[in-house]
Amino acid sequence: MKKQFMAATAVIALSVPAAVQAQSQTATASSRGGIEEIIVTAEKRAANVQDVPVAITVLNGDALEKIGGSNFTDIAKMAPSMTFQDGGNPAVSSISLRGVGTFAYGIGVESSVLVVVDDIALAQQSQALTDLVDIERVEVLRGPQSTLFGKSASAGVVSVTTKQPSDRFSAHAEVKVTDDDEQRYALSLSGPITNTLAFRVSGTVSRYDGNVRNLYTGKMVNGKKSDSVFAKLRWEPLDGFDATLFGHYNKTRTECCGAPLRSLSPSARLLFIPSFTPAVFAPGVVPGKSNTKLVSDMVATPTGKDRGVALKMNWGIGEYTLTSITSLNRYSFRDYGEIDNSAVDVLGYLTGGRMHGGVSQHGVYGTHSFSQELRLTSSDKPFKYVLGAYYADNDLTREFERGPVVSVGNFSATSESKSYALFGQADWRFAEKVGLVAGARINRENIAYTFTNNVSGQNFHGSNGDTAFTGKLGLQYMPSKDVMLFATYARGYKGQTYDLTTSFNAAIAALQPVKAEHADSYEVGMKGTFLDRRLMFNVTAFTTDYRNFQAQSLEPTVGGALRLDNVGSLRTRGVEVEWMARAVQNFTLSGGLAYIDAKIKKYPNAQCYAGQTVAQGCVSGRQDLAGAYLSNAPKWKANIVADYTVELPSLPFDANISMAYSWQSKVQYQLSQDPTTIQKAFGITDLNIGIKERESGRYSVTLFARNVFNKHYASGLFNYVQLFGAESVTQFLPRDFSRYVGVSVAVSY
Repeated sequence: MKKQFMAATAVIALSVPAAVQAQSQTATASSRGGIEEIIVTAEKRAANVQDVPVAITVLNGDALEKIGGSNFTDIAKMAPSMTFQDGGNPAVSSISLRGVGTFAYGIGVESSVLVVVDDIALAQQSQALTDLVDIERVEVLRGPQSTLFGKSASAGVVSVTTKQPSDRFSAHAEVKVTDDDEQRYALSLSGPITNTLAFRVSGTVSRYDGNVRNLYTGKMVNGKKSDSVFAKLRWEPLDGFDATLFGHYNKTRTECCGAPLRSLSPSARLLFIPSFTPAVFAPGVVPGKSNTKLVSDMVATPTGKDRGVALKMNWGIGEYTLTSITSLNRYSFRDYGEIDNSAVDVLGYLTGGRMHGGVSQHGVYGTHSFSQELRLTSSDKPFKYVLGAYYADNDLTREFERGPVVSVGNFSATSESKSYALFGQADWRFAEKVGLVAGARINRENIAYTFTNNVSGQNFHGSNGDTAFTGKLGLQYMPSKDVMLFATYARGYKGQTYDLTTSFNAAIAALQPVKAEHADSYEVGMKGTFLDRRLMFNVTAFTTDYRNFQAQSLEPTVGGALRLDNVGSLRTRGVEVEWMARAVQNFTLSGGLAYIDAKIKKYPNAQCYAGQTVAQGCVSGRQDLAGAYLSNAPKWKANIVADYTVELPSLPFDANISMAYSWQSKVQYQLSQDPTTIQKAFGITDLNIGIKERESGRYSVTLFARNVFNKHYASGLFNYVQLFGAESVTQFLPRDFSRYVGVSVAVSY
């Protein structure tokens, strides 16, 4: 089957800048074959993306469908300056923008990149790492967005908008299968119930065995099983008022965390036990960049459940709109995994046969979140504004156990945060070609925690509060109707937190909470359409300074203990370019380029990486990381895509052919700068060929191939010296680690 698929040509543009992808899909030719405008809500009001003084990337639902993107992580592959680092499961994976993200395993630690779905901020970033269903639009806002979106947006925002109920009955079904046994089924129904009430219901079922083979069981791992249901009811009883009730449920069971060995020292010994040589703990495994095999006598099956309801109401009051958004959400994640990831019966050896199995860790954490937002939006006039109030209450719990005889940990913890905010932003076009943007936000947050060490019996608790002021100030200049120049300053903020992990003790408790994170960002940019709207070209230059950046490190103990600290300061700066050219109606050439210099300015007492010597800069277990690059922050990323529609007038459908190439420079996956965790530069080519019914798009068939030239790369690297006493680097494999091909069939009514 695979050989038959491989005979087909072409393509998926997974790494093309999203604004480019969105415009190539939504910008159907006008009477002159030009590029149509794209409407976004980046500033909590509808506006043309080319008129918004924000570095923003847009991807619409049509573009997602065309490239086969069905998972949230696909967005990271298409947005310039956005990266995704795989930690093996959603709880320890992270999104970064312009090199800045949060890589911390612990409850209550907020992300630097906020994820918003239908105007609702997610309490946990891991909630977003699921299937994408019925997507209307995705907006990626780069740089601090704390003024309008609050804390947890110190590096940016990813805002997802799903489709609304329709006033006519419609149905859409899609099936996707691949030659490596991935299957995905999606169904969406929408239409009126009465003259004033409409519905939309969508669901997906996806199954994937994985791309890593466990030689111990002979089965594939690194896959997942995901089931999702989303529903909306929209009520419009009178002019000027509408209410939408949202509901969602998702269950994702991941068979992870399959991380094959990339490199292994011959002197490595599991848990430092002389008889546990590589031939014993990893028989049959040949470490290397192309390795997709491991040996583990335990199968990790972490499972996440996300369910929630929300109500959004809009009232038209004269020239104003009053909006209320109320949400209630519950998220739980049960994790289970093996520490040693080996074929050895470690417990049997250590207990003289009284116990059997590997050294494992397991537990569960839950999030209960409630939020309420009220905002008043003025009409679209030369002086327009948004005023709002926001409240959020997040309660998190964590139960964790590791051991039972190595790197023992057993604790119960709770974390609570209550946040109150007032915010506003005004846009004033005080001259024909000149406009001013000004905004401010005051945020008060109260946090509290409890921690019980179930091994020692120690109990800890504490509380604290913090008030933060953030804001934005900018100037716009429009030399013509198709060109906008802007310069802005923005202050970002991410709240203080408690470091609740196995390493928590009285000494750490005395230093809590970890300080809040602050950012000051400056941007200048240009957005323009030229040549009778046949060319779009956007460029942004930026520099952002972060103070007290929150970062987690791994202490060099057996098994390793996590520790959250404040990095003194860091700076990210660079230039981002997105462009699209439409020389003729049926052909689009587009691309993007991002240069990002993300470095630590001050971090004198950083944790050394395991095995680091004095000659390598480690003194008494500490190193100075000033000048070091941030983790998962490639200096360069470039993308180009060619998209061509072939008209077939004698047939009821047209054909489409696309080819895309994406490239990024080398990247360091560990903040400690371990030289063994560097991913070298790589480039990926994706191809796609398909047909679509011409008149109404009622059906389409697409053949696709990802990673055509089979270029292997890792989405995460980790060196387990703490377990093996010598270099033992494992790699997390992305979905397109190896070439795969498939077909997608969609039918609409």
